[in-house]
Amino acid sequence: TVSRTDVEQAAAPAPAPAAPVEVTAGTAGTERRQPVKGVGKAMAQAMVASAFTAPHVTVWTTVDATATTRLLDGLRGRAPYADLRLSPLVVAARAVTLALRRSPLLNARYDAGTAAGGGDELVLRDEVNLGIAAATPRGLVVPNVKGAERMSLAELAGAIGELTATAREGRTAPADQTGGTFTITNGGVFGSLMS
Repeated sequence: TVSRTDVEQAAAPAPAPAAPVEVTAGTAGTERRQPVKGVGKAMAQAMVASAFTAPHVTVWTTVDATATTRLLDGLRGRAPYADLRLSPLVVAARAVTLALRRSPLLNARYDAGTAAGGGDELVLRDEVNLGIAAATPRGLVVPNVKGAERMSLAELAGAIGELTATAREGRTAPADQTGGTFTITNGGVFGSLMS
């Protein structure tokens, strides 16, 4: 049975995370570092090990994008979208930034033993630097949109358009390829059913 005390303890605020630390690697946001101990540490170590020792499983889901294409058709030609290239990728990018704000663990990284004193830490990032994989004549590059979580759909479409055009021209600056926190790609350009 669940007692009143159990409910009150579960509802109590969690301890405050460690004080924010300025992010390096060229981002302008902040990050919070939380020590990883006990079960969390064992789970993180098992997940890292599984990337190299366990078979991987992929799940494919078919999505009806009719509403998305109708939305994009309705936006084309309207200010502020008139001069932007709108595609389902832009809508997916915006959805990802909203989801990462609601679920910051998906935008986090695990530092194994890099903390002062050698402890493991979970690094929670406040900023989403959204990587967009772009095929170029020289190969695949992944420039990222800095601060994508603060952008509107139109701003994000413009930023993605600029980054991919610059990448295809072979002029991507090194700073645009560093500091990414989450990456998406567009397999649809190859006519693929899955990617």
